[in-house]
Amino acid sequence: MQATGIQLYPPDSTDVPSLSKEVFPYDAFMGKWHVVWSTLPLWNTILDVTITYKSLPSDGEKRRFDDLVEYRKQSASSDSAPSTVLGVDTLNTSPTSHGAAFHWRGKGWLMIATSHWQVLGYDPAPEPQWAVTYFSKTLFTPAGVDIYLRSPITPDNRVLVEEIVSKLKDVPGEIARLSGSGFVVGEAN
Repeated sequence: MQATGIQLYPPDSTDVPSLSKEVFPYDAFMGKWHVVWSTLPLWNTILDVTITYKSLPSDGEKRRFDDLVEYRKQSASSDSAPSTVLGVDTLNTSPTSHGAAFHWRGKGWLMIATSHWQVLGYDPAPEPQWAVTYFSKTLFTPAGVDIYLRSPITPDNRVLVEEIVSKLKDVPGEIARLSGSGFVVGEAN
């Protein structure tokens, strides 16, 4: 799997049509994503990281969706139940945000935890097969970048991930700096 024309943008790029509220494919973005590459140190000792988004009833421009993160510790057996983190994402409707910027709030005991994240680019196919997200620093995590694929990383799609990482290095500022600390999730690092 290779991608041509990979387009990635700096955080808060409000002049990018594909990231506008009018164009971003919210419905096609829903479903399960595999986090295959990241700069988040937490994922350095974790396997099988997935994020599943599921639409919730929205109130006008306030698009909302459930956010389920599942993962396994490297020490866990492959048939063990995954650990989970539940949250809700709400579209950031600030005039300084683009149409793919979200506010996350944890559910349950994580209700006090919040973060801001946004899409920096995605596959514009009818159903995106890859996406790149940026998350701002929180009390618990540093700022970082993730690459999502619809399937786990394989020899066939590894070239795509390498192409995306190469493009990340060209995004000015913090994204280029962060891209130097990234790794394939689930591999010995």
